[in-house]
Amino acid sequence: MRRRTSPAATRPAPAAAVDSLQRGLEALRCFRPSEDILGAGELASRLDLPRNTTLRLLQTLEMHGFLRRVQGTDDFSLDVECLFVGQAFLGSSQLVRRSGSVLQTIADRFKVHALLCVSEREDMLVLQHAAGSLASPLPLGAGLSLPVATTALGCAWLWTQQPAVQGEWLARLRQHAPAAGGSSQAAKIYQAFHDIEKGGICFSQDDWRRGVAMIATPLIMRDGSAASIGFTISGAAPAQAAFSPECCAALREAADEIRDAMQRTRR
Repeated sequence: MRRRTSPAATRPAPAAAVDSLQRGLEALRCFRPSEDILGAGELASRLDLPRNTTLRLLQTLEMHGFLRRVQGTDDFSLDVECLFVGQAFLGSSQLVRRSGSVLQTIADRFKVHALLCVSEREDMLVLQHAAGSLASPLPLGAGLSLPVATTALGCAWLWTQQPAVQGEWLARLRQHAPAAGGSSQAAKIYQAFHDIEKGGICFSQDDWRRGVAMIATPLIMRDGSAASIGFTISGAAPAQAAFSPECCAALREAADEIRDAMQRTRR
């Protein structure tokens, strides 16, 4: 298993980018499953725009079906056109298509939740979720955001990145977290990298949700793009003990199977 050799993917705005379109997309990005209703004032603050400008932007998105205004207020929630775009992506993504049956098979075999994630700015975004028939219920699904620095899925993706990108993450972690907490989390990331180098997988426990253990492995495509796949289960056992050697081996094999399937698709 090798780290990707291409530079980390970034998406700088081209010179011909339309400011109003960029602002509209940024407004839609502000909504999360835990923040399904946001006010014009809060959105203006997050977008660093005047309130009147933000309100006109939100009204335009409302007009075209991407936002819905809460009656009698300047609060907004996502509307059906966002679902249309999301479903169109999930239906056309070869990565989602090729991973679905693989994840479901091992989720049923080991009674776990299986996840496929890609990076999305400061988070890992779940693209595919499969629940084993006897797996404990967990609030998981496509579209869920997970933190990069504090989950095995995030650390597995971070391992694939260039050292400069890894260093930026660690520097931000130390800057924004209390001294002790930042150092402790950085140590966990280094441990995750060590585990991946040694055995191809890394672990986390309680960092996303109390009582939930997680293992993950990097998924590096032939074209250099990167994702991660992993399992989560509920229980008090330490993460390393919660997953059997057979389960860990199956996770690594699943990553290879998805990568090979993607390669066949591109031929």
